[in-house]
Amino acid sequence: MNEENFNREIRGFLKKVGIASQREIEKAVWARLDSGELKGDERFQVKMTLELRDLDLTLNRGSGSDAQYRGRDFLGMIGAQLIRCCRS
Repeated sequence: MNEENFNREIRGFLKKVGIASQREIEKAVWARLDSGELKGDERFQVKMTLELRDLDLTLNRGSGSDAQYRGRDFLGMIGAQLIRCCRS
């Protein structure tokens, strides 16, 4: 297996997932801002589950009251764990 190609494929997948996720989150937030349900200063707890059935691997990551993740940091953390898992 070519490690460089493998890493590029993982990054490409995570980029697609990240962009699609960001769009859905933005749509949900803007809809609630428009309806008056949100004021715009709220913080949200986030959970993401990534499953690779063929490898029997499930990654659950999220932010609680004591952790704050920005989008790129969150996706980078998941990508790094995927790469470490598949190398071992």
